[in-house]
Amino acid sequence: KLDGSDLQTFEDASLAAADSQSGYVILSNPNGDANTLESLDAKGNRKELAEGYFLTLQEGVIYYQLPRNQGENVELASIHIDGSSQIVLASEPLDDTMGVGGIEQVQIVDDTVYYCYGFYAGTGHFWQPGGQICSVKQDGSEHKVIREDSGPDFLVYLDDGKPFLR
Repeated sequence: KLDGSDLQTFEDASLAAADSQSGYVILSNPNGDANTLESLDAKGNRKELAEGYFLTLQEGVIYYQLPRNQGENVELASIHIDGSSQIVLASEPLDDTMGVGGIEQVQIVDDTVYYCYGFYAGTGHFWQPGGQICSVKQDGSEHKVIREDSGPDFLVYLDDGKPFLR
């Protein structure tokens, strides 16, 4: 509670996000080589939602990356905070056998999810050529590659209702 009473601690998980409208907290629970996303309601009830790595939460929908091994596809998925409507939105090939790769950034504008994926490698752990910025509708349709050979940072903004990438 905001007054500091009813304190609950969870040593097996870390806080990923909170949704004040629904009253849920999203926990990220390391599980061996994988990661489990869980919801926690105000009464302290925990519910496992999915295996994956938290990316962002917007309007009651969690966006996350599915677990993967190096050289496998990077998969972007979503699930509602109550555990319903789990969807794999996009799957991208990524040959990161020489580094560590995945989805680096996600931004949702209107009904479109914009994301960047690629990998870091080398002794300096530098972003490698070949990363892409893509978009996909929240229902998994209309997947597009927007920019190839992109760095990990981007911003999408609306100007007169049209999205622009910066």
